[in-house]
Amino acid sequence: MPTISDIFKANADSFGETMARGSGTVSFKLPEYQRPYDWSSDNVQRLLRDCLNGLKRTTSQSAGSRHTFLGTMILVVDNAKEVTFAAESLLVVDGQQRLTTLLLLSCALYSAIKGHENDIEQVSDEASKDWLHNEVQEQLDRLYRCIVGVRTGVSESTRYPRMVRSGDNRAHSPSEYRYDSEIANFLKQFLDYCANELEDFTPTCENPKAHLLETYKYIQKRVESYVYLGEEHPEDQDDEFAPPSIAMADFRQSGCQELFATLRSLGPQSGDIIDGIASQADSEDFVRLLLFSSYVVQSVVLAVVEAPDEDIAFEIFDALNTTGEPLTALETLKPHVVRFENANGNDFAGSESELWWNVLEDEFLAAFSSPDDRQRHSKELATAFALYYVGENIGADLNFQRNTLRNYFTQAAQNDHTVARQIVRSLAELAQYRQNYCDKDGINDFVIPQGEFEDYNTLKLCLRFLADTNTSLVIPILARYWIENSNEDSEKRFLNAVKAVTAFLVLRRAITGGTSRIDSDFRKVMSSSQSGSSGPLCLGSSMSNRILTIDELKNELRSFLAARRLEVTDKESWLRRAKEITLANQMSRTVYKFILYAAAHHAQPDEDHPGLLTREGAVPSVKSNYLDYQVWIGPKYATLEHIAPESVGSAGWNSNIYQTLNAQHRIGNLVLLPEKENDSIGNGVLGKEKTLLSCPNG
Repeated sequence: MPTISDIFKANADSFGETMARGSGTVSFKLPEYQRPYDWSSDNVQRLLRDCLNGLKRTTSQSAGSRHTFLGTMILVVDNAKEVTFAAESLLVVDGQQRLTTLLLLSCALYSAIKGHENDIEQVSDEASKDWLHNEVQEQLDRLYRCIVGVRTGVSESTRYPRMVRSGDNRAHSPSEYRYDSEIANFLKQFLDYCANELEDFTPTCENPKAHLLETYKYIQKRVESYVYLGEEHPEDQDDEFAPPSIAMADFRQSGCQELFATLRSLGPQSGDIIDGIASQADSEDFVRLLLFSSYVVQSVVLAVVEAPDEDIAFEIFDALNTTGEPLTALETLKPHVVRFENANGNDFAGSESELWWNVLEDEFLAAFSSPDDRQRHSKELATAFALYYVGENIGADLNFQRNTLRNYFTQAAQNDHTVARQIVRSLAELAQYRQNYCDKDGINDFVIPQGEFEDYNTLKLCLRFLADTNTSLVIPILARYWIENSNEDSEKRFLNAVKAVTAFLVLRRAITGGTSRIDSDFRKVMSSSQSGSSGPLCLGSSMSNRILTIDELKNELRSFLAARRLEVTDKESWLRRAKEITLANQMSRTVYKFILYAAAHHAQPDEDHPGLLTREGAVPSVKSNYLDYQVWIGPKYATLEHIAPESVGSAGWNSNIYQTLNAQHRIGNLVLLPEKENDSIGNGVLGKEKTLLSCPNG
């Protein structure tokens, strides 16, 4: 009877160790039944996010596992060796998408390090500069060994792609090898780039839309933005990515130093080298690139299962390919809270922690019947809490969120029991805020106290607008004011905070057209002071930070508008920018709808300037009250319509209107209409539009 070890072998290996199997001579072969490489940008972005979060854990003093686990690879020894090349091949039964992506990432990192190597010359300390040159060479060698296999023959060594597909043929002689598959051809071009010491790696393909090549270009751009610059990529502004910040202060952490390949060889001098690097602001981006490269090779881990034949491999694959429901970061935190209370003379049952935990479970988690919805909302709550608590951007990686929440709690439990219990309470209160003031049904059900219609109507309108624009990063800001809402003055403060954030969002979006960097601005309100007049709005690790006054909050928000990239300091500079912005997407429609409401609110036609509105001499009335919650959610002005139609040539419209690029999509050419009337003028007939738009009832 065969033993278990005869059936399969399993090891947890780093990416570098996986590629070095067989003393570095192995190739990974994709069987003919494997589908082509087809990972989407979302899959690739998730892998990059997982690796960046893992690197962040490595540079942190205590943040759980410092490895990134990318799942299982199932391999089978290929007995059909090439006649011209007697080296081992492993058939990839499962894991080709991850392995291919890691190879593309390795090529992009190699190319990026070579492309930015001149950054070293900006380092003034000669010892640090010399060390960096040695470090670069070692890092490049490691990446090269992941991408390229080497087999030593009688007279010379042969280099070949580390991954091929059935039908490709490795050989010692150029006349005999054949690399026709997309992946093998790509890696062969990389091999030639290195062998010929070309300045740039610019792979080509007969099919310019080849998915693998397009994915490599995508990875290249993200390596440059996420890793080298440490920023979000402009195309990903609406995504949840938000790469974690890895800065110069992190270079001194022991976990970070272990990633450098040659640092230990320096002995006592290593501390001086690190200090020299960490004090050189111009070297930060390049060192972060080296660290990430080293992390990918050394700390990205694959569970490698090697089976003797494909039948057993497929049995293992079917057994592993099951769908589970992962625990949320909140659910994995609860055991730590229970143990804390039980270990400190209090039973968890009946404790204040249990009271607030029941709020999380019964009012928050129980509200979502779908596991996917429960996981998504839990991730959003954890992200909001990290900003609310210490102003930290932790992203949406589940493993990182689990570790982060656990570490927040356990560190507080060691230092201050009151803070530990307040963490549980704050999580619950933040969840309550989300349910009551961010959920559209919750906002709609909010009852306005008798006699206080105006203020609370404005509050409901602004909250609904924020919900309609899906601006989730305002939650930590506004929750800070709501949670401290204990008296009449603080109620007014909460309303004014909501109004200030709403006004900032409208002003900001109106001059950029999209959401670019606005999430970053909201994060900065929680984490630091941009205006220099106040501290961060987050609670702080000891929960002792004071709350900002409304004037201080407004100053912070104004400072973002006045920043160099926007340079909006007054009404005139805002108007110049806003009138040039074009309608970008569905979320922009919501912003433009709000601007049109604000412009028409208690205004009347300006007789001196036909087509414009004025508030001079206008008498406020119910009919002219557009900044009203019921008007906002009602059907009367449900759709945004172009006055001059989007397309040239519509009946009766002067073609000169379209001479200015995208003029028809600017706010001056937009109007709000009921849905029925909007449909009726969809053909853009001038007379019909004039009749409707001149109707006194709108």
